[in-house]
Amino acid sequence: MYDMHGNAWEWCNDCYARYPAGEAVDPTGPAQGDSISPRVLRGGVWVSLPQDCRAACRGWSAPGDRAGVVGFRCLMDLP
Repeated sequence: MYDMHGNAWEWCNDCYARYPAGEAVDPTGPAQGDSISPRVLRGGVWVSLPQDCRAACRGWSAPGDRAGVVGFRCLMDLP
């Protein structure tokens, strides 16, 4: 896949929080049933600055918020 960033903020399951001290590999999302913690948004959007259109750029949004510039991607492995 290519040209993924900059089209829409990509909704992630991970809770938005400060990064832990030290290394963190593949952080987990929120506890089951947690519907109020802000979630991570990644990748920037078409009105973002160029340096913000990358996976390392993190924003956040509450689960109940809605915006036309936030979405997610559905992927499927093909045989």
